[in-house]
Amino acid sequence: MKIIRNGVKDALSFPAPMPEPLRRKKMLDFMLLAIIFMAALIWVGHLLNILIFGPSDDPGNDLLLIGTPIICLGLAAVMVVNRRTKGDWASFLFVVVAFLSSMMDAPAEVAEGRSLLYFSIPIVLSSLLLRPWAGFVTAGLACVTHILFVIATPGTMFNGAAIAAYIILAGIMWLATSGLENSIRHMDVSNRAVRESEQHYRTLIETSPDMVVASDMLGTIEVINRAGLKMLGYETETEVLGKKTWDLIVPDERHETKELFRKTFITDQIKDSKMEVLASRKDGSVVYIELNNSLVLDSATGRPVKIIAVGRDITERKKAEQQLLGEKSRLEDTVRESQDAYQNLVEYSTQGLALVQSGRIIKANQAFAQMCGFTLDELYNIDIGELQERVHPDDVPTMLSYIESRFAGKTSNYQEVRFRLEGGEIRWLEFMPLWFNFMGQPAMQLTVIDRTKRKLTELALAESIEQLKKLEVSLREAKEALEIRVADRTAELNKSREQLRELTRQIVSVQEGERRRVSRELHDEAGQILIGLKYRLGEALSSLPLEYQEARQLITTAMDSTGQAMQKIRTLAHDLRPPTLDVAGINLSLQSLCREFSEQVSLPIRYKGIEMEGLGDEINISLYRILQEALTNIVKHAPQATHVNVTLARTKKMITLSIEDNGPGFHADPSNKGIGILGIQERLALLGGRLDILQTARGGTRLKAVIPVPANLDARMDMASVQTGTRIG
Repeated sequence: MKIIRNGVKDALSFPAPMPEPLRRKKMLDFMLLAIIFMAALIWVGHLLNILIFGPSDDPGNDLLLIGTPIICLGLAAVMVVNRRTKGDWASFLFVVVAFLSSMMDAPAEVAEGRSLLYFSIPIVLSSLLLRPWAGFVTAGLACVTHILFVIATPGTMFNGAAIAAYIILAGIMWLATSGLENSIRHMDVSNRAVRESEQHYRTLIETSPDMVVASDMLGTIEVINRAGLKMLGYETETEVLGKKTWDLIVPDERHETKELFRKTFITDQIKDSKMEVLASRKDGSVVYIELNNSLVLDSATGRPVKIIAVGRDITERKKAEQQLLGEKSRLEDTVRESQDAYQNLVEYSTQGLALVQSGRIIKANQAFAQMCGFTLDELYNIDIGELQERVHPDDVPTMLSYIESRFAGKTSNYQEVRFRLEGGEIRWLEFMPLWFNFMGQPAMQLTVIDRTKRKLTELALAESIEQLKKLEVSLREAKEALEIRVADRTAELNKSREQLRELTRQIVSVQEGERRRVSRELHDEAGQILIGLKYRLGEALSSLPLEYQEARQLITTAMDSTGQAMQKIRTLAHDLRPPTLDVAGINLSLQSLCREFSEQVSLPIRYKGIEMEGLGDEINISLYRILQEALTNIVKHAPQATHVNVTLARTKKMITLSIEDNGPGFHADPSNKGIGILGIQERLALLGGRLDILQTARGGTRLKAVIPVPANLDARMDMASVQTGTRIG
């Protein structure tokens, strides 16, 4: 069934353009299908007639029942041949079958020409399916067949009318088919041109960078090109086709665009128009489109049937226009502000400005009027010559020469003149003219600067110069005497400073010696007394009977107090003079100080230093006191600190003691230094050193004490120095 259905579908399809041989094959398929269908209907009708009314005595009915299926099979075979072969063999075979079928009538009918209807079929078929002239060949064969049947059938007569009818029918078919082929050929040429033109314009539309949209008079979109789809953000035509053109406009402008569409194309029927619309893309964004619209008129009635719109994306142009409008508005505001600023500048300028035209002042500021000794109303009512008359007579030639040079462009400087006021007051004015056209007429801008104060100052200054010269000589002599006195006083101050420093050094030395003596006496004498006292109290406690509990308790308390006194005396002696300085050296003394201080205040201290021999007691005790004071200051002023780093180092020329904490920081104020910092700086000054107070990168404070290495210190000791590093607490 599928093969039959496809065959019928192929037979009924007539593609364009169609070559002449293919057209004949298609026509043959169509005729064969039509004949087979009609024969099948006749055979079915005849079979139903026999089933209903019974068989007939007519032998033609039996021939019809048997012959019809045979003919249909033969026609089907012709269709197969038509499909499988090239050329006109199937058409020729069909004509032969039709011709032979026409001879199946009774011989008498054929001989007497009553079978004209039968022979007309192959004549028509040969002209249609083979060639226009093939009808004459078939007509000739029909005539020969007629003559042969007349000869072979007794009692029949030659029928000239039938022969003439065959020839006339062949001629008619020749004329008809020739004209039909020419018409079809011309139609194919026209259709081909139309199709080529249509393909050309379709290619132009599809490849156009602009949007092309075709819609009917109701606004329904029928065609849109790829550029239009891309411009609107769609992918396929089905998403747009069938929509109204105003459906693609943003909602705020949709109704206005719809009314404009109706007025332009339906009411006014404007053939060519242009409009700008704001379209909504598929993703919700908007795009400005400039549409050039054209009406397509019906060639027969002249009525509009379609609307062709060519659109171009003008979003960037619109943005540029909006930016230009904004820039224009800002420029106008700037110009307006500049004009106001210029007006204010002129009105409130300290320079005198005037505009002179036709010998009269037509515009001037208040400063110009004040310099000339007039009001503005008085200036506008006088001639410029009256101002020239007030110029000092000695300055008039110079002024005129300057004006000529200025007019010739030889100078760009101001010219100074003396100007007389009504009361006889003289003012020194500098002026400069500038010529230009104003309101189409020559004009001059006059700029005037009042130099009266400067001139009076110059005169007063000139008078003062002589006095200054006299004073200069006196000052030079006083200066020389003062320098001698300053030099003498400086020498005295330096000597006093050295004496004070030496006295301070001796005081510190005596103080440290006294501390050492007191420390030794506390440790040796007071310590020995307390140890003996504690020993005797212990013996008394041991010898006292147990029943004297109260006395024993008193002795025990006395022993504890004695132990506390011994500890305090030991601490006091240590603070007065650390014994390690005399035994272990500066490195271990500083390390011991860090350890003891860390234990007392629970503050982690990391010490890193090297042993230095031969520094002398003055440097050792100074380093010790500096570290002692620095640690005390950290606990007092930076309680937030969580650790301290102490470093003792030396180079060939310098000894450095660095104390760094991670507290909130310390900003040294030279006018507000504590006693501790001043004491440290004084100790260092006695040794020729200095104290640097630095802020660390993390916000803490670093004290850096720098002391020169003593000249008599053996450099080889430095090579044997041992570096130590200890974290305490």
